[in-house]
Formats: sequence, C-alpha cells, structure tokens
Amino acid sequence: MMAELPDLLADALFRHRPNGGRVRAVGVAPSDFSETLFRHGGLVLADDGADAAVVMTPWRGDEADIPSVLSELSAGLADAAVLVVPLSDRAEDDHAGLEAMLPAYGFAVTERTARLLIAGRIPETLRLYRRLGGRRPDRPWHAPAYAPYAREPVPELAGVIRGWKTLLSLPAAPVETPRSACFLIYGIEPGGAERQICMLAAALHDRGWTVRILTIYPHRGQASHYLDSLAGRAIPVSNLPHPLVAADAILAWARDRAPPHVLGALRLLPPQIMHAILATWRDLEADRPELLLGFLDADNLRCALAGLLAGIRHVVMCGRSVHPGHFPANYHDVSEVMASVYRLVLAHSRVRMLCNSRAGAASYAGWLGIAPERIGILPNSVRPAAPHDRREARQRLGLAENAKVVAGLFRLSPEKRPDLFLAVIARLVRRFPDLVAIIVGDGILRGETERAIARMNLGGTVRLLGIRRDVEMVLAASDLLLHVSRVEGMPNALLEAQMQHCPVVATAGGGTAEAVMPPLRQGLCRTSDPDDIAMACARLLDAPAQARRLAAEAAEIVVGTFTPERSAEALLAALDQA
Repeated sequence: MMAELPDLLADALFRHRPNGGRVRAVGVAPSDFSETLFRHGGLVLADDGADAAVVMTPWRGDEADIPSVLSELSAGLADAAVLVVPLSDRAEDDHAGLEAMLPAYGFAVTERTARLLIAGRIPETLRLYRRLGGRRPDRPWHAPAYAPYAREPVPELAGVIRGWKTLLSLPAAPVETPRSACFLIYGIEPGGAERQICMLAAALHDRGWTVRILTIYPHRGQASHYLDSLAGRAIPVSNLPHPLVAADAILAWARDRAPPHVLGALRLLPPQIMHAILATWRDLEADRPELLLGFLDADNLRCALAGLLAGIRHVVMCGRSVHPGHFPANYHDVSEVMASVYRLVLAHSRVRMLCNSRAGAASYAGWLGIAPERIGILPNSVRPAAPHDRREARQRLGLAENAKVVAGLFRLSPEKRPDLFLAVIARLVRRFPDLVAIIVGDGILRGETERAIARMNLGGTVRLLGIRRDVEMVLAASDLLLHVSRVEGMPNALLEAQMQHCPVVATAGGGTAEAVMPPLRQGLCRTSDPDDIAMACARLLDAPAQARRLAAEAAEIVVGTFTPERSAEALLAALDQA
C-alpha cells in the first residue's frame, strides 16, 4: 500500500521530504533488519527533529500494512514506526538519508542503502537521527539515564582494557541451581546459530539440566522461528528489559552492588553495551546458573563480561564461523576492540571458548594470537529425520518430476555470494534447459538478487521461496544442494542436505569441508570459478542414481556423528576440562 504523511507532520520530520512528501510505506523482516543493523549500523549524531521508533515486520517487495505494523509496537515504548526502503544500488560511500534507533538495543543505526520513513504518532522517548557527514561520530546516544556516559569522550582502547582487567580478580559466586544453564543470544529468528542454540538447549534439558534462553530482542512472529523445537520442554525464553524503561532501575541496582572500580570499567563502554551487560548481570544475579553460554561475537563478549560480574562458574563463548575480521561489513571498525576483549576474558580461568569447526577454531586462535588447543570444538548438529518422498515433495512444490532441481539454502547476504550462485545456475541452464533453481532464505540482498535474476534472464529458472519451515521437503525434492559461501563455520545446510540424501556441491571456505562427508567430497570446489563449480554440479546431475547412492552413504555418517546429543556431550566434556 501507499501511505502519505500529512504535510504538517512531514515538515516536522524532515528538513527535506523524500519523494516530494509522499512516503512509501514498507517494513523489514526481523532477519533482514538484524542483518541491516550489524552490517551497516553506525552510531550517529542526534538531529533536533522529531522522535520515532523502529518496528520489525515481514515484507515482500516494497509494500506493507501500516496498521498491522503499528499494532505490533510494544505497549509503553512507542507509538510510531520507522520503516526501511532498501536502495541497494546506492553508492557505498553515500551516507545521505535518515537514521534511527532500534529500541531493543537502544542505539542509533544507519544503513548506507536505506532511507528511513516515518508513519503514525511520534513519541518523545526515541530519537530520529540524521547523518551530518563524514565517518561515524564518536558519541553514541542512549536512554536518558545513560546520557552522562554518552557525553563523555570515548576513551582509547587501551584505557578500556586496563579498566576491564579489574574483572579478572572477581571470584566465582555460589551456584543457585546446580546443573542449570542460561543461553545468551540477540534473538531467536531464522538462522543457523538460532537453530543450534535451540537444539542444544533441548538436548541439555533432556540430560537433566535446567535450561533457559535470554535474548535482547523480544521474540515474536518470525523471530520465534525455532521455538517450536523447544515444545514439550520447560525451557523458558525471555528478553532483557528495554533501556528506555529500565535504565534508571538498572543503574541504581548496579551502584548498590558494584565496587567503584567495576563501575569505572563499565563507564568506559559505549552506553548501549553498558546497558546490555548491566541488564544481563542483574538477570543472572536473580537466578545464578552453573553455566552461561553465549553465541555469536557480540553476545559472546556480553556473556563473558556479565558472567564474570555475576560470578558464574562456567562461562562459555561459542564462535559460529571464522573470526570477525573476515566480515568487514559487520565489524570493520570494532574487530580490534573485539580481539582485545576476547583476549582479556580468555585469561580468566572460568571462561572458555568453543567453535563449531576446526577451521573456525584455527581462525580465532590465529586472530587472537593464542594456542589453537585453547579453543574447543562444539560441532553443529541436525535432528535425525527420515528422508521425505521425492515425488510427493516435488508435487507439493509444483516441480516437474523429471526436472533437474538445484537448491540453495542461504541468507541473501554478501558472504553467502548469491551472485556466484546465479552465475553457476546461468551456466547449468545452458546444458540442462529444464533446470529449476530454488533459493530458500531471505536477507538484505533480496532486491539486488531479484534484479540480477531479471538481468540474467533467469526469471523462468530461479524461484525465491523466502524463509520456510519445510526445508527437509525442499531438499528431498532437489537433485543437489549448491552452497557457495565465501567463508563458513560449519554450514547447517550441508548437514541437512546429506540427511535428506541430497548430494551437495560446495566451495571449500572455512569449515565447509568438515560438513561434507567423505562419499561426497568430490563435490568440494577449491575455486570460486563459476565454470568449475558448474562442472562439479553437472557431474552429479548427469548421474543422479550414483549421486543419490553417495548421498545415502553420507547420511549414515551424519546421523551417527552430528546429533544434538553428541553436541551436548561435547559441551559437558569442555566443562570438565575447565
């Protein structure tokens, strides 16, 4: 739909109104929005204009239902929505446009390919931001209670590290509930790490542990994608309180409990990180678990610092890929800080780090300058499932029985290289005119991918299915899975494909080779040349019976090796070694 702001409101919100005052109303899916924040987010100076809130809503194309968007806003937090129009064809260095604060985190973000538009009533608690030119400013904005911290000059990294070294002397506190665990992650939404955290939580629960999951984002809509895997188990999922409603209480709580030198160390951090650590610390103090487990780099550091403050006996940080320096779009200006804090917390005897592949562990060890054996392995897992009937799966997906079907299961983001996937498909369709390519997943490159499909005349070949829960059926209907990520930890898609007797072809980046079982290793490509990858695909497509037989052999290995129960065993073994 199209939404038009009243002229008076538009004048109040924008110094210049985009589209002559006409506003196209759109929204972003939670997974897309998370990618936008971490890939292009930045702290920006406040404009004196009106206030707004960010809401996440599923969208397709460039339309959304504004009333439904507004109805999803949390009570008491905001009444307005900031909506995003991806403009991925903008120049990378073009920072024009508006920025906004994400309420769940409480910090300003920008997307170099987005223009933010406002709809609805405007509250007074959240601010709209405008980039004023140049690189990122060094003063973040946060909830009013954190304003004094935000106005302080940001210290040099060395000062931050010196301050946080005081944490190394904090002793362990008594465990409130033995054999209890708290898992930390930013949110439960469609993604590999999210799936793994839910399966691991369920497996640990089945071994007699009390488990809970703590998130920053509220879980609703697609953000609760994997919560159904916890069904039937007493595994609560809760989220941290919003900084705009809890900052005063959290700061007062911290002042009563934290020694001055600890508060001094906290003051060295940007306010949004300070809030996340303090809120997590307070949550842990209320029910101190024996184990605290963090997933993904940003939450690993929150996990470790809050865990040390709370005196948690076992603090475990889980790397899900290779080190963050491989993702400059995500961490281009903070990887040095992250490395320093990682080294700091790993010096503590109660903190351990695990990665999901040997390649990932070696990557982190080299980045941090530590011995590789200091990082353990917690492999990914898949839940054993009988293969779906191929003919039935094709019927349900509307695929011809004799068509050659190539599947791709990946987020539409730069490191997954959807452009390379399409380049391979363009070569394959010349040899197999009836070929159909199906892509399951979504992300910030969806619009760019759609345009590339049209530009390459692949509209009749490539189908974008978006986020789906019936991935096993898609794989059962496919002749092979094509996976061309630039770098990976241990890709779930490859394990899931082999479980469904689906052959795989993959570029050997990071830990990808560890996820391809020996019978299918001929499908590993050591090059990113689309001609070479297409040849590897063609070999399997030309011999479907042999390819399926090899995939069935690979499935037996996956079933015996990559299970949630084995992952839980690996985690508990790591605790015994601490």
